[in-house]
Amino acid sequence: MALNTLIRSLIDYNAPHWTSNDIVFFTANQVVKANGHLVMGAGNAKAARDAVQGSALAFGQSLGEKRVHVIRFQGIWLGALVTKQHFKDPSDLEFVIKSLRELFKMAKRNPTKTFHVPYPAIGNGGLKRNQLDKYISQLPTNIKVYINPKPRG
Repeated sequence: MALNTLIRSLIDYNAPHWTSNDIVFFTANQVVKANGHLVMGAGNAKAARDAVQGSALAFGQSLGEKRVHVIRFQGIWLGALVTKQHFKDPSDLEFVIKSLRELFKMAKRNPTKTFHVPYPAIGNGGLKRNQLDKYISQLPTNIKVYINPKPRG
């Protein structure tokens, strides 16, 4: 991975500087509540939900079984990178790798877009960076991976 693709910062979902060439992601699960909202109750999913009002319902109605899903919502391209099936479960390494492969394909198909993605599954997902670094390093350079500069614990 080129050094400029790993960014030591949290993603600012409120940022007014996102352009039509930016796709801003959160990591997600696949649980949709009875009211149609995707569960987005922790981590960067919660940050995205709080900043982009109505996004939980929009993704709840459209995510389905997809591992990577992007919608145009409230003036920005917002994407979900699914890293686990149920929010209560830890992320499974093979599941995350399959999602990263889908993200890779999407980025290759859209070379003029910049994908802003939180480092997947290392917070609430419970995986370690050393389990994913090899896969993250293979992502195209139009994917910018953000990592919390002040990790928990």
